[in-house]
Amino acid sequence: MSQRPGLRSRVANASLALVVNALIWFFIPEYLLGALGQADAGVASFTYALVLVFGMTITGVEVLAALTQGSALSTLFSAGASIASAFYVYLATGGGVVSVTSGAVTVVLTFPVLVALMVIPALFNVARLGISYLLDESEGSRPIQDDIRI
Repeated sequence: MSQRPGLRSRVANASLALVVNALIWFFIPEYLLGALGQADAGVASFTYALVLVFGMTITGVEVLAALTQGSALSTLFSAGASIASAFYVYLATGGGVVSVTSGAVTVVLTFPVLVALMVIPALFNVARLGISYLLDESEGSRPIQDDIRI
């Protein structure tokens, strides 16, 4: 049975998770929205509010998962981040329906299978985390330690 990582290691992992997740879930989508400008984005649900709320939520939960690494809470935070990221991808893509308007011509693109292929791995991750926790193969089965190691 391995030991829980020290505080320094968990803080370093949390810092890395903060930077990577903020980049992936907040800054890149915000840049894409800014690049689209006032043009029709094609997906009504892909807004600044969606990017802000889900970007901050996913980033926060991933940071909490990194800070609680080695405990049962880490499993819950990781599963929550996977569910939130799957929902975010589904909402941001409008469920796979995009309409592009140029002048008097409107083209509607539907790609629900592609969206499903993007969402299913996150949902499988939730199932994997739950099963591994129940089978005592995860960090949740480790004994709770009261000491904080730096």
